[in-house]
Amino acid sequence: MLPVDAPLTIVARIQDVCGIKDALWIANRRVRIQVLAPSNRPVQITENLGDFWRDTYPKLKQQLQRLYPKHEWR
Repeated sequence: MLPVDAPLTIVARIQDVCGIKDALWIANRRVRIQVLAPSNRPVQITENLGDFWRDTYPKLKQQLQRLYPKHEWR
Protein backbone atom coordinates (compact mmCIF):
# COMPACT_ATOMS: atom_id res chain seq x y z
CA MET A 1 0.00 0.00 0.00
CA LEU A 2 1.30 3.46 -0.92
CA PRO A 3 1.83 6.08 1.76
CA VAL A 4 -0.90 8.73 1.82
CA ASP A 5 1.48 11.43 0.62
CA ALA A 6 2.94 9.38 -2.27
CA PRO A 7 1.92 10.80 -5.63
CA LEU A 8 -0.42 8.74 -7.74
CA THR A 9 1.19 8.02 -11.08
CA ILE A 10 -0.35 6.84 -14.32
CA VAL A 11 1.42 5.90 -17.52
CA ALA A 12 -0.09 6.99 -20.84
CA ARG A 13 1.02 7.35 -24.43
CA ILE A 14 1.28 10.94 -25.60
CA GLN A 15 -1.53 10.36 -28.11
CA ASP A 16 -3.84 9.26 -25.29
CA VAL A 17 -3.45 12.48 -23.31
CA CYS A 18 -3.51 14.79 -26.32
CA GLY A 19 -6.06 17.52 -25.72
CA ILE A 20 -6.18 17.16 -21.92
CA LYS A 21 -5.10 20.52 -20.54
CA ASP A 22 -6.09 20.29 -16.90
CA ALA A 23 -4.49 18.42 -14.04
CA LEU A 24 -5.92 14.97 -13.40
CA TRP A 25 -7.31 14.17 -9.98
CA ILE A 26 -8.27 10.87 -8.35
CA ALA A 27 -9.77 10.78 -4.87
CA ASN A 28 -8.88 14.44 -4.30
CA ARG A 29 -5.24 13.77 -5.13
CA ARG A 30 -3.39 15.22 -8.09
CA VAL A 31 -2.11 12.57 -10.50
CA ARG A 32 1.41 12.48 -11.90
CA ILE A 33 1.50 11.39 -15.54
CA GLN A 34 4.38 9.55 -17.12
CA VAL A 35 4.03 10.46 -20.80
CA LEU A 36 5.23 7.83 -23.25
CA ALA A 37 6.44 8.09 -26.84
CA PRO A 38 4.83 5.79 -29.44
CA SER A 39 7.55 3.25 -28.58
CA ASN A 40 6.19 3.19 -24.99
CA ARG A 41 9.36 4.78 -23.67
CA PRO A 42 8.98 7.62 -21.15
CA VAL A 43 9.60 11.12 -22.52
CA GLN A 44 8.24 13.29 -19.69
CA ILE A 45 6.78 13.14 -16.19
CA THR A 46 4.34 15.90 -15.30
CA GLU A 47 1.53 16.81 -12.95
CA ASN A 48 0.44 19.73 -15.10
CA LEU A 49 -0.55 18.88 -18.67
CA GLY A 50 -1.31 22.53 -19.46
CA ASP A 51 2.30 23.50 -18.79
CA PHE A 52 3.52 20.39 -20.62
CA TRP A 53 1.62 21.26 -23.82
CA ARG A 54 2.62 24.92 -23.68
CA ASP A 55 6.26 24.71 -22.57
CA THR A 56 7.68 21.23 -23.18
CA TYR A 57 5.72 19.75 -26.05
CA PRO A 58 6.81 22.13 -28.86
CA LYS A 59 10.47 21.09 -28.41
CA LEU A 60 9.63 17.46 -27.75
CA LYS A 61 7.35 17.34 -30.80
CA GLN A 62 10.27 18.16 -33.11
CA GLN A 63 12.30 15.25 -31.72
CA LEU A 64 9.37 12.84 -31.82
CA GLN A 65 8.45 13.77 -35.40
CA ARG A 66 11.95 12.78 -36.53
CA LEU A 67 11.87 9.50 -34.61
CA TYR A 68 8.28 8.55 -35.42
CA PRO A 69 7.36 10.10 -38.80
CA LYS A 70 4.37 7.80 -39.37
CA HIS A 71 2.50 9.20 -36.36
CA GLU A 72 0.28 12.27 -36.47
CA TRP A 73 1.70 15.11 -34.36
CA ARG A 74 -0.64 17.98 -33.51
